[in-house]
Order: sequence, then C-alpha cells, then structure tokens
Amino acid sequence: MHTITLEDAPANTIGPLFRRRLIFTVSYIGLLLLALLLPGISHERRVVFDNCSCVLAPLAAALWMFRDLWASRNAEGGEGSRRARAIRLSCTFLALAAFADVIGEGIWCYYEVIAKRETPFPSLADIAYVLEHPLLLTAILLMPSRPISPAMRLRVFLDSLMIMASILTFSWYFVLGPTVLASHETLLAAALSAEYPIGDLILLGCVLILSVQERRTIPSAAVALLAGGFVSIVIADVVFAYQTLHGTYATGELVDIFWPLAYLLIALAATVLRRPQSSEDELFLRRADGARRAEGPLWRSLFPYALLPVVASLVVYCIRSRGPATLENGVYGGAALLVVLVLFRQIAAILDNARLNRDLQTAYLDLQEAQEAIELKNASLAAANERLESLAMTDGMTGLVNHRVFYERLSEACARAARYGAPFALLLLDVDRFKHYNDTFGHPAGDAVLKDVAHLLEAGARDTDIVARYGGEEFAMLLPLNDLEGARMMAERVRASIEAYAFAHRQITVSIGVAACSADQETPELLVSSADQALYEAKRAGRNRVVLAKQVAESAPLEMDPISERRKAS
Repeated sequence: MHTITLEDAPANTIGPLFRRRLIFTVSYIGLLLLALLLPGISHERRVVFDNCSCVLAPLAAALWMFRDLWASRNAEGGEGSRRARAIRLSCTFLALAAFADVIGEGIWCYYEVIAKRETPFPSLADIAYVLEHPLLLTAILLMPSRPISPAMRLRVFLDSLMIMASILTFSWYFVLGPTVLASHETLLAAALSAEYPIGDLILLGCVLILSVQERRTIPSAAVALLAGGFVSIVIADVVFAYQTLHGTYATGELVDIFWPLAYLLIALAATVLRRPQSSEDELFLRRADGARRAEGPLWRSLFPYALLPVVASLVVYCIRSRGPATLENGVYGGAALLVVLVLFRQIAAILDNARLNRDLQTAYLDLQEAQEAIELKNASLAAANERLESLAMTDGMTGLVNHRVFYERLSEACARAARYGAPFALLLLDVDRFKHYNDTFGHPAGDAVLKDVAHLLEAGARDTDIVARYGGEEFAMLLPLNDLEGARMMAERVRASIEAYAFAHRQITVSIGVAACSADQETPELLVSSADQALYEAKRAGRNRVVLAKQVAESAPLEMDPISERRKAS
C-alpha cells in the first residue's frame, strides 16, 4: 500500500520557492534548538533569544503568505477558478492567524524583554492568542472539497464528536478542570483559562477535518503540513498549561520550539496550496487522492473507537482513586456523552448498511434485467444470423439449396470421389414448355409450378440427397453413393411423380439428364456438362423422359451448343 508523501510530489509541483522556505524553516528551528540547549548561554540571553524567535517566526510566515496572496491576486486579476478563490480566501485566514500570533508574541516579548517583568494574565496578548483558534478553524472550513454524500458527512461528524469527547474528557481531568478549579482570578481570567484547552480541541477538530474527510482537493503534502502545524500548537499549549498549573514553566524551555515551528509549517502548507496547478500537478493530486481512498477506510472507521478503552480506564481510575468530585463528575459526564455518541454512530452505521444493501439489491436486480435483455438480444441476433445464413444458402422462392451452395457441395463430392472413390450421380431437370406456361397463365401460376416441383423433388429424395434450384425452371439433384443405374431409377421415379401430379392448369412434365462420376470426369464442370448434354438430348427426343450421359457419349458427337439449343426447345 503506497502512501503519498512530500517526496512523492513532482519537483515542479513543490517548486524552488517551497524548497527555499523549507531550508529556512529547518535552519531556523535548528538554530533555536541549539540556543535552548547550549549550556554556555545565560538564562537572560536565552529568554531574549527565545522571545525574539517566537515573534520573528510567525512574522516571517505571515509575510510569506501575504506576499503570495498579493502576487496571486495580481496574476489572476482578482478572478480565477472557484478552487483558486477558495484557497486564496483560506490562505488569507491562515495569514491573519499568523499575524495575530505575531501580536500576541510581541506583547509577551515586550513584558519579558523590555519591561523585565512577568506577563500579566489576562493581557492583550491573550486576546490575540484567543483569536488564532477561530481564524485557523475558518481557514480549514473554507478550503475546497469535493461533495460527499449525507451518510458520509454524518459519519465524519459523529466520528469527530467521538474523538473530541474523548480528548475533552482527558483534558478536563488533567488540564482543563484543574485550571478552572485553581483559577481564583476574575471571570475573564477563568474564561481565558478554559478557552485555551477548548481552542486546542478546535485545532484537533481541524486536524480531524483534514485527515478524515476523503474527497479533499488539496495535495496530501499541504494536509500533512497543516496537521503538523496544528498539532505543534496543541502540544505547546498543553505542556504550557500543565507546567503553568504546577508552577514549573519558565521561558526558554524546549516546548517553546513548537510555537514558531507551527506557523512556519502552516506557511509551508500555504505555499503548496498557492501554487498554480499544471497537468502534472493534477496527476499528482489524483494519485494522492487515489492513495488516500485505497489506504484509509479501515483505520478511519476504527480510529474513533481507539480512545474508548483509554476513557474506560480513566473512569475505572476515578472510581478507585476517589479524587476531586468535580473532576470525577466531568469524567463520568464525558464518558456518558461518549457512550451516547457511540450508540448514535452504530445506529447511523446500521442505517447506512441497510441503505447500501438496498442499493446493492437494486443494482443486482438491474444487472439481472440487463443480463436478460442482453440474452434476449443475443438470441434475436442468433436467430437473425440463422435467417441471414439461410437466405444466403437457399432459394427464396422454393426454399431449396441455391446454385452457389449446390456447386460447393458438388465440388466436395468430386473431391471425395477422386480421393476415396466414393461414387455419386447428378440429375439436371428442366420443366418442359415452362415459358409457354408462363405466357399463358401468368408468372404467379408459373411460380406455383416451381414450388410444387420443388416439393415433389424433396419428397422423392433421400436424406443424404441434395436438391437445389439450379436456375430459372431448372433443378438439380446430387445423389451420393449412387451409380448410374441407381440414378436412372431415381430420375424415372421423379419424372413419373411430376407427370402424375395434378397441377393447377394443365399437366406438367420434366426432362432429366443423368450423369455419374467417372474416372474421366473428375471436375464439377465436366460432370455438369455431361448431365446438361443428356438433358438437351431428352428435350430433343420429345421431352418428358430421362436420358443418360453415357448414351449421349456413345452416339455421334453434337456439333451445336447443347445449352442454347435446349433453351430454344424448352
């Protein structure tokens, strides 16, 4: 399973500006870390360096973001795509949050570095710090995202509430509750003391919005940087609140690194967001989105439940330890709220699964109907193909095999005879005086005669025999495994059956030429020519008779064209 990281992005997606700012961030935090860790620096200098660095870092971040916003606004002329406008507005609030931190850190720095006294609480710095949380939340909510279904939106909302309730329960017992209980100042001081942990919960909610929602249209690098910045603020605030509560905090601690780091990471995220998208950027975003979809569903579904055992352990601890009642009641209330949210989450999951099952059943039924329709169409196509094949192989009027197919069967029979010596015979039939019949009674009557003759030929043929309409009033019969004498007897039966049949207007007779395959007749053309000469002789001799090709060959050779002469005699 592949995870899209910052290194996966194409070089031109990140760009030289991002690389310069990344180098600056790493160098800045590295120098600050050295200044806080080196033992040779006095506490006063460490305090000055720490305060100044906490002011300069968000100031640099704010200036980066305001510069990018100004440059992009001039480049787009105030217009741009809907996505570009949303990102520009979101980055504006990120820059305002960084600027609010500059004001707060500047006031704090004034008290500690210039006034040389402890920063009062509350002060104007706290107002600036408090403004950061709603500004950052607004920036996240304004970021562009693809539409998600109501069921997905409800799942994300309930999952976020479950995680927030778990964190709030812990915060109440360890940080928020003790801070409120220990505060003996004014109402404003108590409210500000409670707002910091609540604001941190808001930031954690922003992280959830970034990490849980699947169909976001921003690069995963920007998501990781924003989440890192928000988590850095939360870590710094929680450690600061805990140490302040126990009186152990002093400026120059390692925890102070997280505040400047937070806004530098947020500025880097804004740099990634503000880059114009090229075709390669679009490919990267699709790749990142595909990776998130492929790897996320299982752990995202289980993550809201991960803190349940820990909250349960805290409840058990409170029952056994018998600590302050106010803190314990807050834990019990948070646990009860968490149970209610889990119940609603399960109900939502059951309803969503039921909907999915209905959708699957509907899709299955639709698929079955489509498959049945395809099968019906395939059957219709098969029947149509059979009809087309039949039309291509049969005569439209009589239903017999047509001339082309008959000639193919005759060629195959000649090939078998030449290879295996299998005997066969050929009959050529012609309706006597058919032209006169057509002229006298009309073409419909002539067509009826041809159909009746075809029926009689099929009735007198064997299963292995092939009967065809050879052309016009001519018919042909291929008799496999039959010698000349057997073919003659078959021809006589056919001639007699046609002569005896009661046609509509007058008696109809046929003349038949018979030829059998012999050693000197190895090709279909020679065999047809022999049968045709015999048919001509039957016409010349008075019609309504059978003549063998052998008899014609033994008589004097004919000097005229038998086919043309036979047609004249028809």
